[in-house]
Amino acid sequence: MRGLRWLYALCAGLMIFILGVFFWSREPIQPLAPSPKPTQTKVLLAPIKSQNTWVDIEKPVCKAKTCALIHIQTLKTDQAWLNTWVNQNIATVIQEQLKQKVEPLTLQSALDQYVKQSRQWQAQYSRNRPYELDISTKLIYQKNQYVLLRTVLNAKQEELTIKNRSYLHVADREQKKPIILKEMIQPQQFNQFSAWVQTAYQKWLNEQPQEVQKEAPKQLDWQDADWFFDQEGIGLHYRGNQISEHADQFDLYLSSDQTKAVLQTQIYQKMF
Repeated sequence: MRGLRWLYALCAGLMIFILGVFFWSREPIQPLAPSPKPTQTKVLLAPIKSQNTWVDIEKPVCKAKTCALIHIQTLKTDQAWLNTWVNQNIATVIQEQLKQKVEPLTLQSALDQYVKQSRQWQAQYSRNRPYELDISTKLIYQKNQYVLLRTVLNAKQEELTIKNRSYLHVADREQKKPIILKEMIQPQQFNQFSAWVQTAYQKWLNEQPQEVQKEAPKQLDWQDADWFFDQEGIGLHYRGNQISEHADQFDLYLSSDQTKAVLQTQIYQKMF
């Protein structure tokens, strides 16, 4: 028994040696790398829910044969500011037909002046017909905070008949303000943008009847146009009466590359 003690001691020492070599040869434990932060994706604004509704206005007191015929379809959305903006654009369209400023300009005041002008026209001659006004509105495109509104006008006023005249308006519903095209274009690209407009206009004008070519201006100012956007890029819309009495509308569509070249970068990234 005593003779086996040396064997036990030898085995224990050998075991300690082996364990020491094992732990000494192991690589030091590396600290765990921090987990990568999840990529933050930008939350897009939900699409606007809207429905068409007849505008709520005070109807003029008059006899059936002397009343101006007014039908206005506006939009009711889940955003109060947008509702006000839509009605203000309708008021602006009506004011344009009156060819005079209405102050303060509201939808009700514009309609009151329209009815008043219709009565003045009828008072001049017994066979003069009352004015007729038909306006409809629609949100035709939206991307993130940007929305595109189209207002379509049909009217009969005195000797003038207007059919399907379109007005386009763009707004930023996040900042709650209308967007002017000049604010979107890089200042250093103004000349290039204007050159594209003039080239497209001259091509369009050369295809028009001689009567229109004689009446139309030599050039168009891009800041006078309504503007719009779609999946591909931005565009300009000129109503026929902005060009000449007998002209049709003129629409210009910029390509995706052209749009990217002239728009401010931060706006392009949100709009397209």
